Amino acid sequence: MLTLKDGRYHCSEILGEGSMGRTYLATDHESGQQVALKALYPSRLATLKDFELFEREARILQQLDHPRVPAYIDAFCEGEGDAVCYYIVQAYAGGGDLRALLNSDVRFDEERLLDLMIALAEILDYLHTQEPAVVHRDLKPANIIMCDEGKTPTLVDFGAVREVVRLTMGGGSTIIGTFGYMPPEQLMGRALPASDLYALGITSLECLTRRTPSDLHGEDAAAMIEELNGVSTDLKRVLRRLCAPRIDERYPSAGNLLQDLKQLKSAQTLIHIDRLERDIARRQREREKALVNATGTAVTFLAGLIGFVILGAGFVGAILVLRELITNLELPIIVAMAVSIVGLLVPLGILATRYIRDAWQPPPANWLNLKATFTGITREPYGEGTQVCYYLNYTFEHRGHPFEKKITLATTNANPYFQNTKVLERMSRLHDHAGTEFDVFVDPANPHNHVSVEFYDAEQNFVEPVHHFASNQVHHPA
Repeated sequence: MLTLKDGRYHCSEILGEGSMGRTYLATDHESGQQVALKALYPSRLATLKDFELFEREARILQQLDHPRVPAYIDAFCEGEGDAVCYYIVQAYAGGGDLRALLNSDVRFDEERLLDLMIALAEILDYLHTQEPAVVHRDLKPANIIMCDEGKTPTLVDFGAVREVVRLTMGGGSTIIGTFGYMPPEQLMGRALPASDLYALGITSLECLTRRTPSDLHGEDAAAMIEELNGVSTDLKRVLRRLCAPRIDERYPSAGNLLQDLKQLKSAQTLIHIDRLERDIARRQREREKALVNATGTAVTFLAGLIGFVILGAGFVGAILVLRELITNLELPIIVAMAVSIVGLLVPLGILATRYIRDAWQPPPANWLNLKATFTGITREPYGEGTQVCYYLNYTFEHRGHPFEKKITLATTNANPYFQNTKVLERMSRLHDHAGTEFDVFVDPANPHNHVSVEFYDAEQNFVEPVHHFASNQVHHPA
C-alpha cells in the first residue's frame, strides 16, 4: 500500500482517519514488529495550532514508558512543499477499542467495571505524576484499546490525529477534547489532571448505562448515578466524585482514586472519599454561612440607614422641642431632664461596649488551618475530690510535631447519687464520636496558641461547639 523511510515501514491497512491525517497499520522491517504509523498532512491543517498538537504528541510519547501506553519508536517527514507529510511511529496496540465493545452485546457489571477503572487509573496516575504532569485531555471509549481479548485497556491518542473539538477562543487558547467527556474547566480552555478524572467518570458511567454523553440530552450525571441498579453504594459515591462539575469536588489525584478503587475491589473501607465528602460538606456550610453573612450585612445596612433617617428626624424634632422647653421652663427642671437623659445613655453605652468586646473575631489571616482529631472524653477529680471534671481531648500536627490538647466541657458532683444525668448523657454521646476530624486554626509562631471550631460527625450532624485559646492570648470568645 505505502512504503516509507527507504522501505523500513510498509503500511498494510488504514486503522483510522481524521480531518488532518490517517493512522496506518504498518510493519517495521528493522524489528519485524507491527507498528501504528500516524500521518499528518499539513495541506489539511486549518491552523498552525493543529501542527503544534501533532508535535506535542511526539514529545509526550518520547518521555513515556508505561506498558499500557504504546511506546514511541520514530518520527520523521517525507515529501516537499505542499506534498510534505509528517509521521509518528509507535508500538501497535492490537484489539478493538472500548467504543466498539460498548456497541456490541458486551455488558459491564461492577466487577468488570472496577477492573477497567483500576487499569485506567493506574495509567492516569503514571501520567499525572510526570514532571511536568501529562494530561491526556481526550480520554473516551474510542481512545481506549482493549487488548488481551478485551481484558486490558491501553490508552492511545495523546495528540490530535483524530477529529476532536478544536475551538480557538478569543484569548488564543485551544479547547482539545470531545464534547460530553470534557468538564466545565476544559471547555473554558483549562485542562488539568482532574479533567482526565472527569472523563474517566463519564466513560465508566457509559459502560454501566450504555448511553453516550450525546444521548443524555442535558440529563444530570448525578441523577443517572442515583438510578443505577446492581452496583454498590460505594461505587456510586466514587462515580459521583469523578463526575462532579466542580474541580474541588472531584478526587484530588488519580493516586487517591486508585487506592479507593482497590479498596472497593477487595470489599474494604474506602480511604480517601470520606475525607473528600467531609471537605465538600464543610465548604458547602462555609458558602452558606458566607451567603447568610452577606444577606445579614445587607439587611443590617438597610436597617441602619432607616434608623439613621428616623434618628435624624427625631434629633431635629428633639432640638425644636428642647428649644421650646428652654424658653418656657425654669433651670431646675432643665437640669433634671438632662440628668435623666445621661442616665439613659450610660447603660446603653455599657451594653454596646460589652457586645463589641464579646463579639466573635476570626483568627488572624496568617494562622494555619489544620485538621485536628477528637480522641475522646476523659474525667479527672476536681475541687478536693468533691467534683469531677470532663475534658474533650484532641490532637493535631504542626510541622511534623504532634500536639495533644484538652478543653474543659463540664463539671458534676463526684457522688454518683448527686451527679447531673444530663451531663453524663452528653459526655457519653460525645465520646461515641471519637475519631472525628475538625478544623483548628494555629498560630504558626506558637502552635500552643490556637482556636478550634465546631465539628460534625461522619453524617455531617452538628456535634459540639469548641472554642479555645491559650490563657495568655487576648481573644474574643464566640
